[in-house]
Amino acid sequence: MANYNDQLLVIVGGKIQKIGSSDNLTITGGFTAGSFTGSGSGLTGIPTSGVTGLDSALSTLTSDVSNAQSDATQAISDAAIADGKAVAAQADADAAQSTADSAAAAASVADGKAVAAQADADAAQSTADAAAAAASVADGKAVAAQADADAAQSTADAAAAAASVADGKAVAAQADADSAQTAADAAQADATLAIGNAALAQATADAALPLAGGTLTGPLAGTSASFSGDVVVQGNLITKGSVDVLISDSFIDLNSGNTVSASATAGGLTVNVKASGSAETATAFVAGVLATSAPSLTTSASSSLSAGDIVQISGSADGKNDGLFVVASVVGSTVTIKGIGGSAIDLAKTPFVQNQFVAQTAQTASVTKVDLAVLAASNGLISDSAGAIPAGTWCYKYAAAATESSFSVWTAITAASVPTLSQVLTAGSMIGADNEIGFTGAVASAAVKGDLLYVASDGEAKLISTAIAGGELDGVALEAGGSGKKIATVVGQKIWMGITGAAPAIGDLLYVSTTAPGKAVVTAPNSGRLIKVGKCVGSVGSGANSGLYPVLFQPQYLADL
Repeated sequence: MANYNDQLLVIVGGKIQKIGSSDNLTITGGFTAGSFTGSGSGLTGIPTSGVTGLDSALSTLTSDVSNAQSDATQAISDAAIADGKAVAAQADADAAQSTADSAAAAASVADGKAVAAQADADAAQSTADAAAAAASVADGKAVAAQADADAAQSTADAAAAAASVADGKAVAAQADADSAQTAADAAQADATLAIGNAALAQATADAALPLAGGTLTGPLAGTSASFSGDVVVQGNLITKGSVDVLISDSFIDLNSGNTVSASATAGGLTVNVKASGSAETATAFVAGVLATSAPSLTTSASSSLSAGDIVQISGSADGKNDGLFVVASVVGSTVTIKGIGGSAIDLAKTPFVQNQFVAQTAQTASVTKVDLAVLAASNGLISDSAGAIPAGTWCYKYAAAATESSFSVWTAITAASVPTLSQVLTAGSMIGADNEIGFTGAVASAAVKGDLLYVASDGEAKLISTAIAGGELDGVALEAGGSGKKIATVVGQKIWMGITGAAPAIGDLLYVSTTAPGKAVVTAPNSGRLIKVGKCVGSVGSGANSGLYPVLFQPQYLADL
């Protein structure tokens, strides 16, 4: 069977004939785009791709061939009729052949184009395959994008809800902003006014309170002022006035800048109790010069002060020279004080005075002798009648018309000088002294330490018993009897008492004995006068208190039995 692959064919009279061959293929079926059906000898197959691009050309060629066939048929018919016409028909046939040849050439050209078209089709197929793969990927991405879009939609819905809430808040915020704007406008007006006032205040402050030196003459001068924060003064703080100073701190730290460890520094309080002489006027102050000249002041007239006087200066400019000073010498109106450049202050007598002036002129300060009271912590140089008072020990001194020599002897405040409560109770009801009641007669001479005494009708102290007709329990003997001896009388005082009969235990109540005058017993009597003495508070004593018991003295008349 002949193979017609890649061959140029022509259709003549309903048959397909390969150009240059006498093999024919009869078409019994029909044509479709790119293929046909048929049967015939020598046909092994015609590829669809071989005729795909020839549809248009074959259609034209078929028409032409059909016309030629008709002419040929007519020519044959005519040839039969007339041979002459056959010649003409032959000529027409030759022409048709020529046309066919041209058609074959055109078909060959068309076949080349078809090959190219096939190549293009193959490329297109490859592109389509790639496009399909890309479309598959794109589809996956589209699915993911859809999921993202769904999530985005959900987020958008939430955002819309939040936006709605935010919108409500924004409306409220707008209302607040409007209110704030109104307040801000008012504040702006106040600020504008404040700026103007501040400018005026700044001008006043610049004029009234210079950065260094000067005197305050502005709004604060001569008026009260209140500060809500801390006031820090870099320098000495000098205050003047007669009002009380209120301090919330529990302690006042004196001499806080002291860094000297070689010797102790006294510190304390001084009180100007009253002026002890007429005031003199100081018109000028001269500062002392170390190792050259002593501090001094000039009075408006010849001074009546004397060396050793302690004077108080008040009313100096800015208070810089106010304080207590010791006069060193007086010549006319010139008063020299002890201090820098002159005679040193005696730290054993007057460690509380000052030792230097600030140079000032045109002054009207007052210089006055004073009655002075001083409370101080000793520097170890201050002395009392027994000698130097140990450093840190509190001591005091008061001197009328005070002079330096007035402070030669101070009084130390020690435990010995302040009686304890125990000492007071032991001494009796009078602080610092013993109560003394006279003992008389044989009864008095028989009294010993710890006996119970009562005041008899004759006013004397005697031993008490339950048989007494009158009087009351007065106290407890502190020593053996005899005229003018001591007794303890303070209720609530612990006294060593004599006990008769059974020994008391701590907490036992004690009563006046019915059988042993002046003694106490544990068992309450059942006849006579029932008098409670007190309560046992300890065990039997020894030494000077041997045989005695400590009793809380609580005398009380209970009944007559």
